[in-house]
Amino acid sequence: MLLFGVIISLALVIAGLAMWFIAPKIGPNPWFGFRIGYSLSSKEAWDLSNIYSGKIMTYSALILTFISLILPEEAKYFGVYLVLLFVAIGFVLVLSFKYAARIAEEKGYKEKYKVVTEEVEIVYSKPMAPITVSKFFAIAPFIPVAILIMMSLFYYDDLSSRMATHFDTGGNPDGWSDKFTALSIMIIFALSFALLNLLFIWIGKVRPMIFHRGSLSMERSDPLRFASLMFTGICAIFIPLQADLIWYDLQEEHIISFWALIAMIIIIIMLPITWFIKRIFQFRKKKEEEEGEEEKENQE
Repeated sequence: MLLFGVIISLALVIAGLAMWFIAPKIGPNPWFGFRIGYSLSSKEAWDLSNIYSGKIMTYSALILTFISLILPEEAKYFGVYLVLLFVAIGFVLVLSFKYAARIAEEKGYKEKYKVVTEEVEIVYSKPMAPITVSKFFAIAPFIPVAILIMMSLFYYDDLSSRMATHFDTGGNPDGWSDKFTALSIMIIFALSFALLNLLFIWIGKVRPMIFHRGSLSMERSDPLRFASLMFTGICAIFIPLQADLIWYDLQEEHIISFWALIAMIIIIIMLPITWFIKRIFQFRKKKEEEEGEEEKENQE
């Protein structure tokens, strides 16, 4: 049984069930559910999109759970699971995006503007401006990837041909792999998130409605910035993981304990979430101040 895979898959099952049954009851919000511009375009689009996305995520995650139960607890099968995980997530996202876009179009989300001539009145769909971010947000996730590559190249010749790659909660090794596979898996996994970040940025340019938040108070580019910071944090998590593997192989001791590592991961993930929440409240405060000034001017 691949314990890591079982835990991740069951977490996705819970997330899928929450979108399926809970998100429609809560309604559009900036915190929970399948939150893209199309699903946020109306209450009906939100309900249908979350039910659909929740269903296919739940079914996909149940399949991943079954696969994790039959896979042996070995490093090479961990790589197999990661590939299947990315395929499943990509499958869910693509189908969910397409469904939400179709539902939103059916409910008439598009902004309209009119061009009136002497003879005829024509109604056009007003294209939404691309959502862009600075180059920093495109490059940031590749910084941890570069560090992982440099660490691997620097220590590669000094490492054992067979490395401990998996440990129990007490820090004792219970899984091994050749050093090339052990180091490559983390680099590939981190690089995948960095490339996924570029994909998100590209989508923001060609399909900005996906990241549009409508009446939910935030800057247009904040969702993309948040995604980039989150991807950067996930990539950064692999640095202490890889450093610990290398140090254990060289010195037969851990740099960091299991529970300290868990705490570090939580902190890294919470940093971009905290930034995002702060940005939402800052934007809302700014809007309230602007509305207050406008109301004051109207009264004068």
